Amino acid sequence: MEDQPVEIIREYSRSILMVNRRACRDEETNVRRNIVSQNVTQAVIADIANRLKSKSAVSVSDLRTLKNGLLENPQYTEIVLNTQGAVRGLVRELTGQGSRQCVAADCLCNLSLGEERASAAVAKAAGLYLLAALDSLNVDLAITCAWTLGNMAGSGARAVSLMMSQGAVAKLAGLMTSPSDDVVDAAASALAHFAHQMGDDFRQEHVLLILQSLSQKKLTKSSLQLLFILSCHRDFNESMNEELLYKIIETTLKCMENITENCWDFVAALVQCRQF
Repeated sequence: MEDQPVEIIREYSRSILMVNRRACRDEETNVRRNIVSQNVTQAVIADIANRLKSKSAVSVSDLRTLKNGLLENPQYTEIVLNTQGAVRGLVRELTGQGSRQCVAADCLCNLSLGEERASAAVAKAAGLYLLAALDSLNVDLAITCAWTLGNMAGSGARAVSLMMSQGAVAKLAGLMTSPSDDVVDAAASALAHFAHQMGDDFRQEHVLLILQSLSQKKLTKSSLQLLFILSCHRDFNESMNEELLYKIIETTLKCMENITENCWDFVAALVQCRQF
């Protein structure tokens, strides 16, 4: 019975992560689109996938079309997965240079938003290359790769197992010390998916490193969500440090102040409306 509250929290966090993963797909569609929507068809996607497979010339424009198509129609994900060598073609582009590298990462990120089969395929073919790209001086590339790893972890245990064997959690945990707040935020979001899937199998040394890193960072929505999930971990209490605890309390109080201020603003608006 004493484990029941922890299981309730884990189930609640699972629901939050599933909702966030769906929201991420919508956000990708509406925010991260680099070109105007085109009349993308199955034939267009199949042609790009076949050229990726055969090492034929694929332009940056082609990759952007593929990126957008993967968001617009889940069937396009199946076309890429069923074209043998297409995912490896994206990996080839990822290890290239310049804008091609970033757009290829976008394609892999959107491909990983599919079901568990898609994420497992990306993890198997591209996992090590995505992890290597986390060290890139190109912040946008590092962030996209972290998001991709998080997408794959959110898909299920199969992809998590593959990425664990590649050292994904250790790499992402190390990224929590990055000087870039955006990179830290992306890493925290990815680690939240890993922490939820792994439960107490999430290693204590990684919990400790994450908590130590967060004590030196501004707490964000992603990092707070990660803390929420890690709070269920059996080693959380002994890994918690005083500085982070004070930071959590301070952040909570500020949030409560903002809520209170917003409530009073709402009441004032209602009173104003009643006068008319």
